[in-house]
Amino acid sequence: MSKILTFGDYHSIRQTMQSSRDPLVQGWRRQSKLLAPERFVDTLPSQRSRGRQSTRDILRNEGGMALRTFVSGMMNGATSRARPWYDLVLVDDSKKSTASDRYLAQCVRILNQHLQISNFYRVLPMSYKDIGIFSNSAYAMLPHAKYGFYFLPFAVGTYAIGTDSEGAVNQFSRDFVMTVKQVVEQYGKLKPNGHIDWSNFDPWVQMSWEKANYTLDLTLNNLIIPNADPNPNSLMSSESMNFQSYTAVNSIGSNANSMFESGFRYSNNKNAPVKMYPDRADFISVKGYEYFPVIVNRWEVAPEGDWGVDGPGHLAIEDILSLQETEKYRLEGVAKLVKPPMVGPASLRRHQSSILAGGITYVDEASEGTKFRAAFEVDPQLSELIACQVDYVRAIKKAFFEDLFLMMAQDKPTSHTTAREIEERAAEKLIGIGPAMGQLDHDQNGPVVRNAFFLLAKSGKLPPAPKEIQGADVRPEYISILAQAAKASMIGSTDKLIAFVGALAQVTGSLTITKILKEDKIVRQMADFLGNSPELIRDESEYEDIVEGVKQQQQQQLQAQQMQMASETTKNLASAEVTDTNMLGRMGRQQQQQ
Repeated sequence: MSKILTFGDYHSIRQTMQSSRDPLVQGWRRQSKLLAPERFVDTLPSQRSRGRQSTRDILRNEGGMALRTFVSGMMNGATSRARPWYDLVLVDDSKKSTASDRYLAQCVRILNQHLQISNFYRVLPMSYKDIGIFSNSAYAMLPHAKYGFYFLPFAVGTYAIGTDSEGAVNQFSRDFVMTVKQVVEQYGKLKPNGHIDWSNFDPWVQMSWEKANYTLDLTLNNLIIPNADPNPNSLMSSESMNFQSYTAVNSIGSNANSMFESGFRYSNNKNAPVKMYPDRADFISVKGYEYFPVIVNRWEVAPEGDWGVDGPGHLAIEDILSLQETEKYRLEGVAKLVKPPMVGPASLRRHQSSILAGGITYVDEASEGTKFRAAFEVDPQLSELIACQVDYVRAIKKAFFEDLFLMMAQDKPTSHTTAREIEERAAEKLIGIGPAMGQLDHDQNGPVVRNAFFLLAKSGKLPPAPKEIQGADVRPEYISILAQAAKASMIGSTDKLIAFVGALAQVTGSLTITKILKEDKIVRQMADFLGNSPELIRDESEYEDIVEGVKQQQQQQLQAQQMQMASETTKNLASAEVTDTNMLGRMGRQQQQQ
């Protein structure tokens, strides 16, 4: 039977998840420092005072500009707001029909409408930015009465994850800051007499509220784990649903490292927290979810690993560091050229002197020959430094796939370049990002579409499914620009086959060779490669009925033409004049002679 975690088990699970994250923190901190300092949260500051972190370590921000291109390219290429990037298809093709295709196409339209009106396309750029920097990002997908669902982004450094035996993320823990007022309003309950029920809170929370310390910051933790044994008969969502969610107040103030200061203390065993207030509840909130509500996007997952690794930021960081160093030397060299170190006569030590434009330095006539001069000749070899920087910049842009996302601008296609050639070049450049796209579909695109379908169906916003596919599994199929570019090579091979058969028929003069191709199969395959809506293509049974109807119509037309020709022939024979010189006369004489 399903049960509620003890605080000790909750703490143990949370600590295990954080232990898997800790080795990555140092690398995340370094990457954020040189790409986007505000994206990494090392500690939990007050939400009201959190602002942009220092950028003094960034002398040249080519990494930040390449990151901006990466985010834009992923948005427009993988999950564009302006064009469809997925379709819904049945897992079992045998159940496919015209009714099912129309139903799924209608569902896609409704899902797209709700994705548009929600904050999904505002959260995605933040997610792709975190992916580009840290190789990981996370945001929650929660039910919403008006929009169907809404999305809540999380900062890298505030959360930890765990996976199941198949490598899919199914555990999530995050630390966050709320004020006393926000905590009481969100998690407090009212007694029948209208007063606040303080049984879920530690006494100091109640004391802070009663003293009107509403803006005091509290550090909370939320843990979401699978429910090992859901009990569908239970009236408690935490016991009946597939995932359990626990929220606890960990500390007062904004220091997330001072764990369990408020409501718990440690025994001699540091792993065994003991309650200071046994009459109070362990958690301020315990609830459940029917689906896993957190979308955790990872770039590339190492074998037996939980976190994403080897993303663009990880590959580019050494070149970014080298670029900063060479820029420091370049600026120093330019400064020495423009304003070199100077030497002058000792007599000016106690006198005002200036090397500024328009400045005046007073010297005695006797020492007129002794003037200011450069201390040494400066030759910083700026050309070599700039050449090194060009290599670093090129490597940084390559790490962030700028050559792919800006292919049209960089390749400068000539007037005779065809769209197919451009698609094929894009397919070649897509080889490097292809594995990451597969992980993106697994971690983000698939869960978002499935969760949206589930939430909208549960709220009654989707039409009823046809009887023949009720209970059938539905999966998303991706038709984004990047997905279509990956299929460009398959489109090219189909084109080459059609062109070869046509050329062979023309050379040999044999039109029957063209019958080797199945025209309807080719059209269906090309529609799939191009990502056309299934509503544009008839299903096989409907198409076969039309083909059969066309054949019958052609046969009827042929029979009608034959009957008309026979009728005209009979009529002409009946009205023809019989003479000895025409054919009818000769045929009549032959019959008489016989």
